Amino acid sequence: MENRRPPSPPTSRRSFGIPKLLGVSGFVAKLKAIKKTSTHEKSGNATDGPVPPIEVDVVVTVDSAVAHLGLLHRFSVLEDKDDQFADWAFLCRAEERYLLWLDLLKKQRPDPDRMPLPPLDVAMMWHAHMLNPLRYLEDCYFIFGGPCRYAIPFLRMHALPGVEYNPDDGSKEAWVAFTNTPFTVSLSDGHLFNLTCIWCSAKLSLHRDSFVKLRMKNDSIKCGNCKRPISADNISAKRFLSDVSLYGSSGQILKGTALDEVTGAINVAKAKKDLSAMFSSMSAKFSGSTTINWAHVEDAMRTQFELLRATNLLKNVRKSTMPKIFRAYKNITTHLTLDLVAAVIRQRGFTGKMVGGFVNWTERDTLARATIRYQMFLDLTKKEPNSFLVPTLDVDLMWHTHQCYPQRYQNYGLREMKRIINHDDSVESKVLSTSFESTSSLWKHYFNEIYSPHAGNASTVARTHMELIFPPYVIHAASNAVTITKPAKGDGNCGINDPTPLPARGRRSQAKHPVGAPVQAVDAMIRGRSGVFERARVLVGGCFSCASTCSWMQYGNDFHPWGHASYIQGPLFWGGGDCGAHTCGALAGCGSVNGSRFGAGSCGGCGTGGLSIVCFSRLD
Repeated sequence: MENRRPPSPPTSRRSFGIPKLLGVSGFVAKLKAIKKTSTHEKSGNATDGPVPPIEVDVVVTVDSAVAHLGLLHRFSVLEDKDDQFADWAFLCRAEERYLLWLDLLKKQRPDPDRMPLPPLDVAMMWHAHMLNPLRYLEDCYFIFGGPCRYAIPFLRMHALPGVEYNPDDGSKEAWVAFTNTPFTVSLSDGHLFNLTCIWCSAKLSLHRDSFVKLRMKNDSIKCGNCKRPISADNISAKRFLSDVSLYGSSGQILKGTALDEVTGAINVAKAKKDLSAMFSSMSAKFSGSTTINWAHVEDAMRTQFELLRATNLLKNVRKSTMPKIFRAYKNITTHLTLDLVAAVIRQRGFTGKMVGGFVNWTERDTLARATIRYQMFLDLTKKEPNSFLVPTLDVDLMWHTHQCYPQRYQNYGLREMKRIINHDDSVESKVLSTSFESTSSLWKHYFNEIYSPHAGNASTVARTHMELIFPPYVIHAASNAVTITKPAKGDGNCGINDPTPLPARGRRSQAKHPVGAPVQAVDAMIRGRSGVFERARVLVGGCFSCASTCSWMQYGNDFHPWGHASYIQGPLFWGGGDCGAHTCGALAGCGSVNGSRFGAGSCGGCGTGGLSIVCFSRLD
């Protein structure tokens, strides 16, 4: 590459067609053609003019995606990073409040277009619930008697003025009147938790730590009235057996059985056929026992299945039924079919990526292309119904947005693909990695273009400041979300697309700048393109995202455009990960200095950083 300094920054910044808040009316609503030329592929799908977005199933648009991103920014600050028990307690409280929200919708049946806005912590739980579309559909069947017609009101929530989430349309008053609880709960809320004894029905009040240990660590407590042990294990086992008894007395089907194993739609007839074979003599199995737990339940079910096999009745039970029943009950203390606290923790990985700079959403055409690529992803899903497809982050944003309109999402899947497309956010990273490679190959085969933006050369595109799209509360949220939680299992169903995985523990840079270490500016010697070491001022730290509004519009050659010298400034970019970009600040991720160009080698980060900072400033 020619040894020259980058061009000077432009004197003025333009929006280049990126829609302002709620303003996409100027875009063409329908894409007529996508030309796949060799230049198109090599340049990372760059075009001369703005790319017109499309609408997918009416609700997946640039507008709804921008509003969704805004809500994710609000969610990103709902985490206590210093006190894990306080954080877990906050999520447990939010789960309780979410159940009240579902009860409000069930009993008041508000107009979907004018329903009250939910509290922010409740919206976070609702969002995580919807991102498990089959579990959400089944839960809605048991709560509402069928699919739920309500969707997260992204646009109304996004349009609220100011930094604070403070709706003034009567939403707060409606919540307080129905629940008799405050609209907003702080991360440090210390109120006692209420629990009903599963044995004697006594009303118990538990300290925060006691409840969190029971809920999150499966510790047990003793009822102050009957002195019997209570734990998540026996609460859920008791709930399961109570529902078995209810099935015997009223015919009410069990959770985990309501969905058709092929289409994902509600199929009560199949559920009743399974249950009539499985539980004809089980309803009084543990009558009077004081030691009910899942070990007892599993032993009983094993015996029951051996009996069914011996009498040739097992063939009348769908193979997936028993595993689904266990997943819907085991260690779940609410009447839902999934652990929502765990689901929110898993989704923090997705949220962190979306707001932490993995994708520069302010870049021209990013969101417009995402609508197109999501439609292509759906087409690929239809062409390859037996393949496990893994989305890139831009596609995943649109996919998640679609799922937050659950009734439309369910109907779209049944209409277009004859099944509701599930979204499992608990898939292990190893599975994601293998499936992502196969998805990339299928994408190339059908569409003749590179699937992942990390795989191709970066395009040269114009960029704008974040404020042109996002309102002030997003800036506030970004400045407060200084780390990203990495869940132990699962990563929001898109972990493979993380360009900056955690550094290996044995790496020298990891020891020098451990995960969670504060970001700091240091003087360092960096090898320049000519091979000569030069002094530079760089940011280092174990966990941060480098700023990236590269106003002179020059990308590095492998996706990571950190810019050069003092031209880098602005709010968002996630850097690092063997980027090889000649314009990348080499120390910026975890302190590694390598290679013959700025940024060559490994420079991975693992979190988010401050706003409006100069991340690489030459000292010549």
